[in-house]
Amino acid sequence: MKETNRHTQKELEPCWKRTDPFGCEIAPALLSQIEIERYVSEFPLVKPFDKSRLKPASYEGRIGKNAFIYNENGRRQEIQTAKCSNGFLEIPKMSIVYVESDIEFNLPYYIGLRFNLRIRHIHRGLLLGTGPLIDPGYHGKILIPLHNLTSEPYHISVDEGLFWVEFSKTTYLAENDPKREVNAPPRWAVGESEDWIDRASKDPKTGMSVPIQSSISVESERIFKIANKSKKIASNTRNFVMGFGFLSITVAGLGLVYFLTNFVQNTYGQINISRAHMQASLDKYEKKLSTVDSRMGELAIENAHLNEELAGIRQKNEILQRQILAFTDNYPKP
Repeated sequence: MKETNRHTQKELEPCWKRTDPFGCEIAPALLSQIEIERYVSEFPLVKPFDKSRLKPASYEGRIGKNAFIYNENGRRQEIQTAKCSNGFLEIPKMSIVYVESDIEFNLPYYIGLRFNLRIRHIHRGLLLGTGPLIDPGYHGKILIPLHNLTSEPYHISVDEGLFWVEFSKTTYLAENDPKREVNAPPRWAVGESEDWIDRASKDPKTGMSVPIQSSISVESERIFKIANKSKKIASNTRNFVMGFGFLSITVAGLGLVYFLTNFVQNTYGQINISRAHMQASLDKYEKKLSTVDSRMGELAIENAHLNEELAGIRQKNEILQRQILAFTDNYPKP
């Protein structure tokens, strides 16, 4: 049954889907502006096609008709960009908005694509959740997740370029080549934006849908609630203090008086203790000084007695010298 469906699909596919009209004329590589235009001339690679949107090696994509966002309740909400205010799509601060492209892609099995956000939006704080390579064979629009990392709403004009698309030719082999099945690309798939979001939001373990929201906004909301609660508590505390302001001042005043009284008493006690120590030291010094004075008096008396004894000895010495001299004079000479 599956084999029959595969052959039926092959029969319904146009020949350019599997066979490159330019063959080896265009090498497997990133396609230039001229090469993109050549392929578009052969089949609807992008639809609608506007030559003014071509860049040297890319094609300009814009905001499509639909965008999606998960609200505060975790429910997916559709935004119709055609009804946007003044032609601008608003991306709320710290949120994720899924934007549908305005162009439809019809990729053959030998061309894949990548897309990147316009650098101007990146510099202003917008982040594109760039996905992997869009595989060859894909048919449909692409859904682009835009992350607003700023603290203010971000506005994008629906008439300006949002992203650039790069096309790359692969080394896909022709169908009549025996090696083709080795490098066979995925089958032709038509993508619907709602289907992509529904599949992405399902938890692979439980199978239940999980809201795809920015954790920054959720965390900011939690912090905001905590801040408001703290502010309310602070306000209630302030009112309580103001209501009992006089009592608080009185208690504070009594506390200050008690503190000063204890301080003065402690200081006075320390002064008295220091004074007692000083007086004891002074008394001890005076006692020692009195002892020294008494001893000096005793030494003076002893010195006087010694002087009297020395005077007596000198007097006796003089008498003895006179006697010796007299004896010498009276002694008969030989």
